[in-house]
Amino acid sequence: MRYIPNILSLIRIPLSLSLLLFVSNYYGFMILYSLCGLSDILDGYVARRMNLQSTRGAKLDSLADLIMYTVVIIMLCLWDFNALADFIPFLMPVALLRGANIGIMYRKFYQLGAIHTIGNKIVGLLIYCIPFIYIFMGSFSFLWFILPFLIIVPFEETCIILQMKKLDLNRKGLFFAEHSVD
Repeated sequence: MRYIPNILSLIRIPLSLSLLLFVSNYYGFMILYSLCGLSDILDGYVARRMNLQSTRGAKLDSLADLIMYTVVIIMLCLWDFNALADFIPFLMPVALLRGANIGIMYRKFYQLGAIHTIGNKIVGLLIYCIPFIYIFMGSFSFLWFILPFLIIVPFEETCIILQMKKLDLNRKGLFFAEHSVD
């Protein structure tokens, strides 16, 4: 029973990799991608509801998310790289900062992972919605509206990591009273 959240995270990895089989089948992609999203929601919900949260589970969730979003980026590029190319100059620094955050966390705490802030959860939801919106709109123009969130949230995570004295992967955010600056 205590491994259910980790199993749900592990299931997301092969499901995510299987998305690559649906490059030209939007309906198959949407069904499989929805299952990936469901496993992402359920692993956190079950862990919190059954008090099964763990550092290992948070890392596994972060790894599964990284694989899923990497596959999604590949899929979006395969679908319409020319339209997506306009956003690359904005998204590359964000990706580099996210990578730097992982490096800083590893250097400081000897652990890989991402902090599960509210901002990161919102950005995760926005990123999760991108393929669905693209399939329905046939355009990436809506990315201009979510780009500010994609840019700001990694900076919040950097500030949190630099302030922390003890690793807390489930920190809600920089300005939440439930956590004092360690």
